[in-house]
Amino acid sequence: MSRWVVLYGSFLVLAANLKDMPVLYGELEASLHLDSTQLGIATGVQGLCHVIAVCFFGYLTSKASSRLVLLAACAAAWATGTLLNSFARGALMLVLSRAVLGLSSGVVGPVSQCLVAEWTQPADRAQAFGVVVAADAVGQGLAAAGLAWMISMAGSWRLPLVAVAALTAAFSAGAWAVAAQESPGQKQQHVTRAPFSRQVAAVFHTPSMLAIILQGFFASTTLQANAFLCLWLQHCGYGAFESAWLYSSVTMGNLLGCLLAGNLSDRFAVRWKLYGRIVFGQCGEAARVPALCSLLWAGPRGAVPLTMLCCFAYGLLQNWNYVGAVKPLCTEAIPPHLIGTAIAIAATVDGAFAAAAGGPLVGYAAQHIFGYTGGAITEQNCMALQAAMGGLLVVTSTCTLCCCTVLYWTFPHDRHNALVSGTLQQALLESALTPPSTLLHMPAELQVPAAHDMCASQPVMHDVSSPGGSTAASTPERPAKRQVVAPLYISVDVAGATPEKPSPPSRRLRLHRSDPTPIPSKLFCHA
Repeated sequence: MSRWVVLYGSFLVLAANLKDMPVLYGELEASLHLDSTQLGIATGVQGLCHVIAVCFFGYLTSKASSRLVLLAACAAAWATGTLLNSFARGALMLVLSRAVLGLSSGVVGPVSQCLVAEWTQPADRAQAFGVVVAADAVGQGLAAAGLAWMISMAGSWRLPLVAVAALTAAFSAGAWAVAAQESPGQKQQHVTRAPFSRQVAAVFHTPSMLAIILQGFFASTTLQANAFLCLWLQHCGYGAFESAWLYSSVTMGNLLGCLLAGNLSDRFAVRWKLYGRIVFGQCGEAARVPALCSLLWAGPRGAVPLTMLCCFAYGLLQNWNYVGAVKPLCTEAIPPHLIGTAIAIAATVDGAFAAAAGGPLVGYAAQHIFGYTGGAITEQNCMALQAAMGGLLVVTSTCTLCCCTVLYWTFPHDRHNALVSGTLQQALLESALTPPSTLLHMPAELQVPAAHDMCASQPVMHDVSSPGGSTAASTPERPAKRQVVAPLYISVDVAGATPEKPSPPSRRLRLHRSDPTPIPSKLFCHA
């Protein structure tokens, strides 16, 4: 239970450290005399460092023996970055502190995905991912509201940041304590020694992963485009207070939708093991389009209750495909030792390309295609934003549905390969922890002969003498033919055998040529 608290708490703590810049803009501008360009540079450096760090931590996650220790170390770095931010006296110190936060924040995505995959069964993963996404959203909301309240109470922005840094340091210490309680078997699960380039190649050679990464890209693009919802509501004639409440209803619907999507997706997966999550993702994405159209229809009419209901419905269906299909399928389409690398690639695509294709594309289309002028709240600007935002969201939903359709052909085969490879990895791990006397139980045709047996099987020259003393020509004996066994299969008995306890039936495992993890040589040594 404590490790789940650490995992979910990491999203809350990270949001308090990483999502505080919008609240601090006004305070930093007045206190440090910074302009909007310098504040934008600090925010951009943080985002760029985050994207770079995700790739690095995806590789490091596949190598680390304890992922909780890695998470605890990065939490200490979050506390350091926030503390540096509280002592900032100029733009350089501010940029440095945000760079530290950006570089250390990339650990949460790969680590959380790997830990959820290890700690839960495949039929329960969507619920865990739903809580993860909901915790991230709650953390962002609490970071904004809580930090603003602490600034108003303290009368300064520095002291609240010191308090956040102290809270983060306490979380890091707690994570260290939980990591110290891990057993050796938990620390060594799915650790690979393969180079990062081979891991990336293995991910890109999985057709289902390409479709899943594209779905994640479209989902992140949708989230970036939704940032214009509040501005569009203001152009529809709602005041700042009403627009904030309407946009909050989207957030509340999103929180409930994440939890609901996780539960329903797991039910679909139990009922239809191969295609349940794909069907659920398509249903959720198909239902989001009518909810979006209803919101775009109700917004300009000025009816607050109707618009709030449509906002809640749109938020409720916003992440059904992402929580119920994209995240769980990402852990099922590839072997466990490649999950960290796959998440690093997906997060890089989501963070880098979606950020460039979401908000900027909506803004460009609204201004240069549909005639948005900015500044004044007019009906023309409202229609321009509505057309640009609605058009992009409909396109991303259509592309997501197409990617889901591709998975019907690719996912069964990739899931089978991942299951076989994961079973082999677990067998190798258990064999490494098993005493040599009970390490393996192999058929005779697969056992490596001892040295004296090999010598005895060599051709031998000897005399064949007749009783009368005549000697025949010496001829070599032809060695007996050994049965040729298919080299891609081995029989592994991971439980071992003793004279008192016979070994259970051995499992027939397939060695994948695409698996980049080297096989220990002692697997084929016969004790």
